[in-house]
Amino acid sequence: MGFMSKSFVVCDDHPLINDAVEIFFCKQGFTCLAKINSNDDLIKFFSTNQADVLICDLNIDQDNTFDALQFVRKKNPAIFIVVFSAYSDRIFIQKAKALGVNLYISKTTELAELFALIQSEKRAFFTNTDFIDHLQPSNNNGILDVEKIKISDQEKKIISLVLEGKTSEKIAQELFLSKYTVDTHRKNINRKLNVSGIVQLQEKINLLNLF
Repeated sequence: MGFMSKSFVVCDDHPLINDAVEIFFCKQGFTCLAKINSNDDLIKFFSTNQADVLICDLNIDQDNTFDALQFVRKKNPAIFIVVFSAYSDRIFIQKAKALGVNLYISKTTELAELFALIQSEKRAFFTNTDFIDHLQPSNNNGILDVEKIKISDQEKKIISLVLEGKTSEKIAQELFLSKYTVDTHRKNINRKLNVSGIVQLQEKINLLNLF
């Protein structure tokens, strides 16, 4: 296949990522139409513009990007969508596939490899991630179902308090539980959501729309 120049948009809330993708792809002859760092701006851009390629992270400015990607696909059916993400959870890969994403690529991928994959114009869904298939149940079609991730009301209360920055001791006092019980709940929450730390917990809650 000969070289084909394309227009592209890159969307990530880390300026260094946007700049690196722009510089590399423009050197290959592509044209950058926009560097975007929020879901609102992504939707605004594609409300009135089109592009050949969109390279987009999943968690933009602590917000879920799946709705924005769905909007982009609806407004621009022919666009080639690349999710360029640090998340390798199978549930996100399956959801991206269902939304019509073409490539789901790990952020450990070199830009030269990403460029080659885009140039190959793989229209069948492709991912190079070693996805984490950890506990999310599937429905009869084999598609992982967010609704079946069981987070109890007590766990939701604890998550909310954790995200407020409260310690296990403070949470135990507020919910009239022992610190041991709170610690056990927190371990179970981390296991269910495959997270470690408050930042990952907040990101995963946003991405899964669990609240």
